[in-house]
Amino acid sequence: MTQAEDPKADAALDALLSQAAHDVEAAPDHWVDRVVADAAAWQPDPAAGQVAAPGFMAQVADFLGGWTGMGGLATACAAGLFFGLTQPELVTPTLGIVDAGQEDLFDLAQDALLPDDMLFFEEG
Repeated sequence: MTQAEDPKADAALDALLSQAAHDVEAAPDHWVDRVVADAAAWQPDPAAGQVAAPGFMAQVADFLGGWTGMGGLATACAAGLFFGLTQPELVTPTLGIVDAGQEDLFDLAQDALLPDDMLFFEEG
């Protein structure tokens, strides 16, 4: 709803506002000092708000996915070193494949991965 403009009410309000503007008293000094001290106490300390930038290693760890990513990377590196540095005679017993030829490996993978009714690529 809108109110109808009343020139008498506007003039009375203007008179009250102009009188209030001229009758301004200064605040007591002790009150101003207390307000300023209270405001200064609530201001944050600029040195406490600064956070140091993360170091180089922290940035690298974050790039790799945090500690979980770095753990996976360390595990992959350890496995790579194991398979790269051990002799082939030591790797085959460790993996459970003893004297397996290429056909034996194919049969082992075929039996492990595919059920009997899905051997569609078998000859005959």
